[in-house]
Amino acid sequence: MCDYTLQTWWDWPPWFSWESTITAIVIENGITRIGDFAFFVLHSATSVSIPNSVTSIGKGSFGSCESLPSITLPNSITSIGGSVFAGCANLTSIDVESENNSYASEDGVLFDKNKITLICCPEGKTGDYVIPNSVKTIGSWAFYYCENLTSITIPNSVKSIEDKAFGYCKKLKLITNLNPIPIVIDSDVFYEMNIKECTLEVPINSVDAYRNAAVWKEFNIVGVEVGIEETDYYPSLRIYPNPTIGKVYLETESSIKVYDVRGVFLMETFGNQVDLSVYPQGVYLLQVNGGRWIKVVRQ
Repeated sequence: MCDYTLQTWWDWPPWFSWESTITAIVIENGITRIGDFAFFVLHSATSVSIPNSVTSIGKGSFGSCESLPSITLPNSITSIGGSVFAGCANLTSIDVESENNSYASEDGVLFDKNKITLICCPEGKTGDYVIPNSVKTIGSWAFYYCENLTSITIPNSVKSIEDKAFGYCKKLKLITNLNPIPIVIDSDVFYEMNIKECTLEVPINSVDAYRNAAVWKEFNIVGVEVGIEETDYYPSLRIYPNPTIGKVYLETESSIKVYDVRGVFLMETFGNQVDLSVYPQGVYLLQVNGGRWIKVVRQ
């Protein structure tokens, strides 16, 4: 095993052997650009050190670095090419230094600075993921090959989903889309996904709209009640805020059981509030007074 140190911009190899034993990539200070496919197919690389002199990362530059668990992008980065981390099956975190003016990260996911565009979710991310409600665009290939994600929640702030955004998300069994109006999308947004076996939860009053919308209509569509709610069975039952970052509140004291999205019982309480801050981000089901089920999104 060995390290590789990039000393000059013309020094980086355009192609490495599939049998490469390089485990650490160290880019020396002064390098300003990482070229297209610079470290492509470095299967053994487990660490990358990028100095604050690098301003751009070319397309596919870390593609198929299968052993890479995480990467930190310095403040100096202003440009990132497409498919930079494609094929990084064990990458669980893409972090951005806080003073970067072009990009940001949250929970290991890469965004533009204002978190309006979700750029890349690392392929090694597992379980449930709730997209922040600041996001308006899910970028091209954003969740491509995120095969270990089981559910995704799309907030109603999202107005566009670009090509192949959810390509090869083969374990994805549940999408909760909180948009009341179906987003117009191309057929390749869910490329190589068996969407007929995936449940799509939408606001209960929007079920017909989704069943008549291109692409969305191919899912197994069910309606759910989201946001502040009041019901015929429990006219005083209102729960808010939803989504939440921690606690949700009811106007009346009730007996409440909490389950995760797979139906695993988590806790039981009595009162007018439930604290979900001790649990990870995701979708939770609250059963109130042994009857009504309410879905809550924890961001």
